[in-house]
Order: sequence, then structure tokens, then C-alpha cells
Amino acid sequence: MAPPDRSPAPALLSGRSIAFVSGFALLFLLLIAVSFAGVAALSSIRGYVLGEGLWTKAQKRAVIVLHRYALTGDEADYRAFHDEIAVTLGDRQAREELEREKPDMEVVREGFRQGRIPEHLIDGMARLFRWGRNLEFVDQAISTWAEADGRVTELVEVAGELRRELTASTPDQARVEALLGRVGELDDELTVLEEEFSRTFNEGATGVERALYVALALLALGLVVEGAVGAHFVIGQIRRREEALATSEARYRDLFQRNVVGVALLSRDGRLLEVNEAFADMLGGGDPETLTGRRLSALLELGGLDLERPAQLLELRARSHEGRTRWLLVSSGPLDSRGSGPARILLTAMDITEEREARDRLSAVMDTVEEGILSLTRDGRVRFANPAVHRLLLQEPGTVDRLDHFDTAWTALDLDGTPLDRDDYPATRVFQTGRPVRNRELVAERSDGSRVVLLVNAAPLVHSGQRVEEVVLSLRDVTAHREAAQALAASEARYRTVVNRVQQVLFQTDEIGRWTFLNDAWSQVSGRPVSDSLGSDLFQYIHPEDRGRCMRELGAVLRGEAGSWEGHARLLVRGGGVRWVEMYAWSSNDGSPGIAGTLTDITERRELEERLARSRKMEAMGQLAGGVAHDFNNLLTVILGSAQLLRDDLRESPDWNQGLEEEVEEILRTCNTAATLTRQLLAFSRNQVVERTRVDLNQVVRSTRTLTRRLLPASIQFDVELERELPTVQMSPAHVEQIILNMVINARDAMEGTSGELFLRTWSVELDDGGLTRRLGVEPGRYVVLEVEDTGHGMEAATAARIFEPFFSTKERERGSGMGLATVYGIVTQAGGAVDVESTPGTGTTFAVYLPPHPSERHADQLQN
Repeated sequence: MAPPDRSPAPALLSGRSIAFVSGFALLFLLLIAVSFAGVAALSSIRGYVLGEGLWTKAQKRAVIVLHRYALTGDEADYRAFHDEIAVTLGDRQAREELEREKPDMEVVREGFRQGRIPEHLIDGMARLFRWGRNLEFVDQAISTWAEADGRVTELVEVAGELRRELTASTPDQARVEALLGRVGELDDELTVLEEEFSRTFNEGATGVERALYVALALLALGLVVEGAVGAHFVIGQIRRREEALATSEARYRDLFQRNVVGVALLSRDGRLLEVNEAFADMLGGGDPETLTGRRLSALLELGGLDLERPAQLLELRARSHEGRTRWLLVSSGPLDSRGSGPARILLTAMDITEEREARDRLSAVMDTVEEGILSLTRDGRVRFANPAVHRLLLQEPGTVDRLDHFDTAWTALDLDGTPLDRDDYPATRVFQTGRPVRNRELVAERSDGSRVVLLVNAAPLVHSGQRVEEVVLSLRDVTAHREAAQALAASEARYRTVVNRVQQVLFQTDEIGRWTFLNDAWSQVSGRPVSDSLGSDLFQYIHPEDRGRCMRELGAVLRGEAGSWEGHARLLVRGGGVRWVEMYAWSSNDGSPGIAGTLTDITERRELEERLARSRKMEAMGQLAGGVAHDFNNLLTVILGSAQLLRDDLRESPDWNQGLEEEVEEILRTCNTAATLTRQLLAFSRNQVVERTRVDLNQVVRSTRTLTRRLLPASIQFDVELERELPTVQMSPAHVEQIILNMVINARDAMEGTSGELFLRTWSVELDDGGLTRRLGVEPGRYVVLEVEDTGHGMEAATAARIFEPFFSTKERERGSGMGLATVYGIVTQAGGAVDVESTPGTGTTFAVYLPPHPSERHADQLQN
């Protein structure tokens, strides 16, 4: 008979019993659903990681085949490239279709099949794509995927351009090299994006696994609690309602035995009265009846477990008969202490061996890694810190975990030594933005005053909702690495400074002669940026007339047939010019393929040598011309005197004959013409003694302007441009007139038969110690310039080099003696000046006469300077 104070037994299907059963079932179904969802998500993530591997391999093979196609030109290689790149294009087809509002799943499956994705992974990957876009790592990975697809599209376009170039009648090798260079750049960019894609999904998989473990643990704990409370309620019902025992026994037994949580009934002295199959399985399997009557202490290391204390939750080690250690999450409490029967203890257990081993492995890893790992809460408390954190911050083991605020263990500084603002702390940034902070370098000032450079990474942990409740930090000591990097950077900077200040071009090439290194002197010599020239063929910069010789002789060094080579060649510079260089090359001393060497600009040296040779030639010709002129002048003097005497005798003779007198007059005229030629030769040879005065060039030009205009046909336009306040020169006015007339006549003959323009100009210029003074052979300083420019047929360089030679002329023999420009040269050089000629065939010619100012004005300029 039940005690009078017992409450009436509730109905069999009371609200409380239904709530307990429903809660347990809901938790159980949630556990199964979460398990299946987690497994499906991880499988889909692995599918994407697998797809990235297939995509990467296909892309790499496509790049390799494309390089081979560039070498062979075989269309089979080009088709092979499209076959390989089709894998990535298939994945792109699937992605683009999935991004539609209502995707066609057949198109998606066809795309993934083309991308070689296993059939059983396709639907899961599609669901993850559609349903997982609100997950940061999925969205980030898909964005990376889309960016990589853009690179693949560009790679296909570059392949098309390469094919068009290779199939052209005359392929441009430089264009082919540039396209292959772009292929290499796209390959590198795709590699980075593929690694980013795989890393994002791997990190996502880790997050999903962690969340799955937490969810399963919470659901299992809920099942344990729900089972314990439910069992307690059922047992209480049984004890209060003995008359309902028969009808409820079967239901209780079924719940007890089929419970996935291990359940055991114990007496107060710790003996097992009854266990379910789950509990027996946790202890190694076998019949649950074999455990009845045994003490719990013989099966578990009880530690601090108090069977009488309710709501305890402990992790206990189980002694399995298999010899394997198992860990159980155990909860216990009394069932009934008021009944007439003996009080019993309900114990529930859940096998957490795998979770405990994983936790132990993680703890072992955390204890051994050199990188400091810790987690912080919003209020700055340390939830976890591995031993490396204590070593980095010079703290006693275990002291960091007890800090109220982590920043009391150290002072954060920027790399320049200034204190770091609290809002700029990596953990603070993560709490504020919810985004991870990666590879932040800062300085930690430790308690002993020493400093260490740390590489900090911080990532958020979201426990519930969207708020970041905890931040995980990794700290790596990069002090030595940074010091080494700074030393290396300083060494490289010193080396670069020395190399780039060398006036010679220093270079290295690969085994086929492509530039791999050039110092800054290359830009000064060639006019081309170093960055634009690296990777290009050195022989393409050699003048075509020298290229074959250089390829033979320098190629022997490239092939290892010769140890070194030294020679001269013409270098094609930017803008179409040519520079002479002296090249010295040798095999690389470090054993790497290719050659190293120097290029020295010898253009000015060659110009000086050529000018010196021309000067010596003109000097020799002047000496010869002067000697001939003196001898010839002596002969002319005798002939001219005799002819004059003969003419006078004929006039006084009674046998005067007009015909003989005319012949004598012709002799006199010819002698005068020869005398003029003699004076020109003397002027060229600088042996003619002239009286020099102070001459205003502008005044001479004005006085000869009318005569000059009469020398020109009406079809030629004549313009004069005179600079005001022009310095005077020390010359003979007649010589200045002779210079003007000779150059004007030369210009007129160059424009014969055409309409043209002739310009006569004067100005003054200050010449520095540069290329023009070295080319003209004059000293730096102020000069007065007389310039004659025509728009005639111009001259070749070979002709321009000889125009000042005596008796050299491009005209017919009867139209000129070839002494006009030679006379100009002699007069100008005798006055201490020089003549510069610029001529382009078909465009015209410009003669510029540079004359030093009168000594008095030159002295005044020097005093003013």
C-alpha cells in the first residue's frame, strides 16, 4: 500500500512524459540530421578541393602543351591544349549555371562531368554552391573561382593570339616570346588563385568539422541530460505508481535498452543492478547481464565522482576488457530516496574517446609547436595559451592564463618603435570588424625590457549568433628573420648601388642569349628601360650588318665552345639610332647556363678617331695644296708677266694684229682664273696671309643680300633671319662674303630644277663641353653662327664626309672646280672656327659655320662670367 503522502499517479500519456519523449526524440533526430548534414557538407567541400586539384592539373598541362606548341607549331599540340583547358571550362560552365536564379541541373552536371568531377559528388557540390553562399568561406572561394575563370578565359585568348602569330607567314618571334611571357604570368596568377581556392575550402572544412564536433557534443550532452531526466521521471513514476508497473515496464525497458546513451542503475554501495547495451558496448561489448553485480569502481576510475550528488558531469577513464582505454562522459544521481524500496543511483555515460584523443593530440601539438597559440575573450581574458606563448613573453608557465588582461604581459609597439594604438591591436580589430587579421608584424616589449618582433595572425570564433565572442591568436618570433632580411636588403641595396653606378653595361643572359640581368647603364646607352628589355634576345639589338658575325662569334661562348669573346658592334638604340659598343663576354663563373659580360659605349671615341683621321687627311691635303699653290703661283707670275709684255709689244709693233692680241688677252684671262684658283688653294691650306678686322656678320649679310638674291632663280624662296645684337668676329669682310656666296651657290645647285626654300640665318650660342664641341673639335664657349639651310636633294653620309676635300664635287666637271666648300673650310678653320653639316637624302642640307667672337668681346664675356 502506497504511503498516504504520495500524489496520484499521472496518466500514462501525461504532458510531462510526452514532453520528455518528444525532447529526446527531437534531440536524437537533430543529432542524426546534423551528422548527415555535416558529412554531406564535408563531402561536398572535399569534392570542390578534388575539383580544384583536377582543374589545376589540367591547367598546368594546358600551359605545358601551349609552350610545346610554341616550339613545334604542331596543330595537334594546339588541340591538346583545348582538350586540357576544357576541364576548367566545364567547371566554369557549372559555376555560371549555378549562379542563375533557376539553374538547369543537367547543364550543371554536364559541366562538372566535363571537369572530371565524380558523379556521386556533383549534386552535393551544387547544393553547397546554392545554399552555402551565405557562408564566408564558400562565398570567398566562389569569388576566387570566378576570378580564376577570368584568367583561364584570357589564357584561351592568348593561346588564340599565339596560334595566329605562329600560323602567320612571318611569325614575330618577339611577339611569340611576349605571348609566352603572358602565358607564364597567367600560370603564376592561376597558381596563386588555385592555392587560395583550395586553402579557403580547407579552412572552411576545418571550421565545419569544428562546428560539427561542437554541435554533436552539445546534442549528445542534451541527449544525456534529457535521458537522465527522463529516466529519473520514469523511475519516479514507477515508484509512485506500483499498479502502473506492469504496463510501463515494457516501455521503460525498451527506452532503457535502446538508448544510445549508456545507462546503468546502481545500488548506493556502487554495485551495478542493471545496465543497457550501450553501456556494455562502451566497456568492450558483451552481454549486459555479465556486468550485473560488479562494482562500478572495478570498471571506471571514479576519481571525484560522488554517486549521491546530482547533476555531476565528469570525464572518467574506463577499464575495457579489450585492454584499450576509453573515456566516458558520466552523469549520476539518486533515483528515489523516499520509497519503501532501497534507494538506487542512475548513471548515464557517453563514449567520448575519440573526442578526448583528438583533444589530447591537439594539446600535444600545441605544447610542441614553436608558434604561440592563445585565445582571448572580449574582456581581454586568456582562455587558452600554449607553452610557446609563455616562452615568447618570458612568463612563467601557467601565468598567462591567469591574467585579467593579456596586454598586461607585454607592450605592443609598431615596427618604428612607437606605441601601438589599442584600436590597432590585432585582437581588437577582429572584435570590431569580425574579419581575420593576417601577417601583422609588430614589436612586443617584454617585462624584462627586451623586444621581439612577432608575426601575428588573428581569427574570430563565433559561439552563437553573429557576434565574435573569442579571438584565436598565433604569435611567431620573426626577429632573426627580420634582422636577416634587413641585412640582406642592405647588402642588396649596396650591391645594386655599386652596379648601377658603373658606366659600363653589365649583363647576364640565359643559355639562348636572352637578357636575365642588366644594370641601369643599359637605359643610358640604348634608351630603353631595363624592365622592357629583360627576357628579350640580345641579338635583336645588334645592327643587321653586325648580327651574323656576333651570332657566330658570341654564339660560340653561349654554346661553351669558347671561354670568352671581345669585339665591336653597332647597337640599335631607341628612336632608330645606332651606337658603337665594345662587348666583352665570358661564360658564367657560377656554373649557371648563359654568359655574363660588359658593353662599353665607344661611339664618341670612334667619332673622335674618325674626326682626327679626317683632320689629318685635310691637314695633309692642305700642305699638299699649299705647296702646289706656291709653285703654281710662281709659274703664273712668269707667264702673266710675259703675256703682259707680249701684249704691250704687239700694240706698239707696226705689224699689229688684232687676232694675236685677242689670243694674248685669252692667256691673261686664263692666268687670272688660275690665280683665283691658287688663292683658293692657299685659303684652304691656311697659308694665305689676310688682314682681319672686326666684322659684323649681320652687316655683311645685309650688304650681300641683293647679290645673293640675283644668284637664285625665281623658283627658290629666299629668307633671311638675323639675331639682334650679334657679337662681332675677327675676319676679312671679303672672306665672309666669299663664305656666304659659296654656300648659297652650293645650296642653289642642290635645288636645281625644283622649287625650294633657302634660309640664311645668324645667331649666337653657348657651347658646353658636350658631344657637339667634341664632334666639331672646338673649345667650349660662346660662338657666332652663320647658317645656310636648303630643301634640296640632300646627301648620303659618305658624300657629306668628303665635301670639304679640294676638287671633290658631285657636279659635272664643267660646272664646278670642287674648291668652293674647300675654300669655306679653309677660311673658317683659319679663323679658329668649324663647319657643321647635317643632311638627309630627299630632305635637304644645313651648313652651320661656328666662328669665335672678336677677342675683345670674348674677354668681356669671360669677365662677366
